[in-house]
Amino acid sequence: MRTTLDLPDHLLTEIKIRAAKEHRKIKDVIAEALEKGLLQKSEPSSKNKALKIKPLFNAPFPENLADTNFNHLADTLENDELLSKLAL
Repeated sequence: MRTTLDLPDHLLTEIKIRAAKEHRKIKDVIAEALEKGLLQKSEPSSKNKALKIKPLFNAPFPENLADTNFNHLADTLENDELLSKLAL
């Protein structure tokens, strides 16, 4: 099927270089790159999996932090007052 693409110059340059090095047609290099990209997107990504964290020791976890995101938790743990309460 014939179509027209508007590609950034740097991308088209890379495609042309790869096609020349591999003695292939530009359309074949583009088709292969698109196929690989589409296959990767359809497979589940390990980045999207939830992290499970196991505590290193038994210590009371402050109830006000139970539903907190990691960045907020890190900021809170840097608080000297909280560290003294947790006896760390």
